[in-house]
Amino acid sequence: MRTLHKYIAEELMRGFLISFLVLLVIIFVGFAIRLVHQGMDIVQVKFVFPHLAMQSFPYTIPLSLLIAVIMTYGRLSADNEITALRSSGIHLQMIVTPTMIIAVLFSIVSFFVIAKMVPYSERQIRSIMMDATTWTSMIEDLGKTQKRIRLQGWLIYVDKQDEDGTLHGISIYRVSQEFVAETYDAKRGRIDVVNENARIHLENGFFTKQNYERPDDVKTIHFNTFDVGIPINQNPETEDYHNPRFLSLFKQWRSLAKLRERIKGHNEIFSDPAAARKYWVKKRDTLDVKCNEVRHQVNDLKSKITHLDEREKKDRRMLEEFEISRKENAAAVYAQQKHWQRMKQETDAKAAELERKHDEQLGLLKKLKTAGANTDGAGGDSVVDEEDAKRLRILNAEIAGLKDMILRLQKNTASAKEAYESARQVLKDVDGRIADLKFSLDSAATLREEFSRQIEELQGEVAEYAKERKEANKNCCQAIEQQEAYELRIMINESIALSFSCLAFVLAAVPLGIYSRHGHVLVAMAIGFALALSYFGILMVGRLLAQDRYLPCWISLWSADIIIGALGIILLANVFRK
Repeated sequence: MRTLHKYIAEELMRGFLISFLVLLVIIFVGFAIRLVHQGMDIVQVKFVFPHLAMQSFPYTIPLSLLIAVIMTYGRLSADNEITALRSSGIHLQMIVTPTMIIAVLFSIVSFFVIAKMVPYSERQIRSIMMDATTWTSMIEDLGKTQKRIRLQGWLIYVDKQDEDGTLHGISIYRVSQEFVAETYDAKRGRIDVVNENARIHLENGFFTKQNYERPDDVKTIHFNTFDVGIPINQNPETEDYHNPRFLSLFKQWRSLAKLRERIKGHNEIFSDPAAARKYWVKKRDTLDVKCNEVRHQVNDLKSKITHLDEREKKDRRMLEEFEISRKENAAAVYAQQKHWQRMKQETDAKAAELERKHDEQLGLLKKLKTAGANTDGAGGDSVVDEEDAKRLRILNAEIAGLKDMILRLQKNTASAKEAYESARQVLKDVDGRIADLKFSLDSAATLREEFSRQIEELQGEVAEYAKERKEANKNCCQAIEQQEAYELRIMINESIALSFSCLAFVLAAVPLGIYSRHGHVLVAMAIGFALALSYFGILMVGRLLAQDRYLPCWISLWSADIIIGALGIILLANVFRK
């Protein structure tokens, strides 16, 4: 029996090695072409040969084992060796046992490769792609040997490059979450690498920005010159916030456990975290817009209050100046009033003196007239009192002088009165200006109180919006964590299901090989590829169902193993019965 097991194992391993080498070359070339399309220089692919081989192991191992089992049992059936073993009384279970043991061993190897080696090779490939020296050489060849490169989520297309390094027909796309968020189209430009950063200088082009959450929100700007900076040496350990595909399966499991612990404290478990995240992000952005509008209104009101404060300071300064001026004008009015009253009194005194002089003059004239009449009646010359005549002449001179003086005093009094009235008018104007300033200050105080009240109301709205935004952001973060946890579950289940595909393939390959009764490698490869396409087709459909949450995660991703394994068990049981 040991000889039989050894014989089957040797046949199986011989077919496995042949299939493994063929598939390794095919899948390796496919991965290399993918890297070249992602922007890696074809010369640089040689540095990632071991890592590309490691990336292909999760697919080459189960496929090679599948083809090898079909070849081995097909040849045994074609050469009637299975019939001979049955005739010898050996149950078919004995020839299947070594194959199942090998399938278990290969499943363990595949699990180790997927769990540890594939994430490590992914990080190493990313590190080589992010190496500044690699990117520098690729940038130098841009437009010559290649038309496109990819830099940290940026796609750069160039039609041609001149001898002096000038690029023509440049198109740059910034990809965010598999969505083209920004586009730069320029007629010419150049790329320089400075301090591990690619500085792209563009001339005469257009810049287009689009919001992936609002596809209708598109902004296009024409520019004469524009500079774009892109880091080209980023640590893959920190890229994309520790992308799970760079983590080993065990680290993914620990991350999932931590996320589950945090999810236990969540307020709500969303049935569709992706849709919930979009909803809460949109609500958070709407609240941000509203909050910014209210803050803008608050800032406008504060600027108005600042303007009121400046105007109030100016008015208070002017009020102080006018109050000082009023005191000075009041003193001037009082002085002018006193001066006018003094001039009036002096004029009145001179007028009284003039009236007294007039009376005295009239008395003397009357006396002189009476004396003259008496002289004429006597019929002879009369001697006029010379003293009275002299006194009359003096009195006439004094009266004339008093009249002149009174005229001057009246003019001075009129001038003093005008000055007094003018000073009173100035004082009245100052009082009016003071009243206007006090009214302005009262109005400013009233406006300040109104603006302060509005600011308090708006700040209350801002506080409410901030509270709602905090809640929306919290729900958004919780939705992201739940989505990350679910995606980790998908990745973990898919990785484990893919590693144990060896068992499912062997269960189906043994009866298919026996039924085929043909040991040729091409027949085995045809049957194997048909079964593999069915398996990976079911796996892809299961992944889509899991992502859209139509079925539980483990059912969707293990469905391929379950279906192929169940089919193999049914066929194997049928073979055993015959």
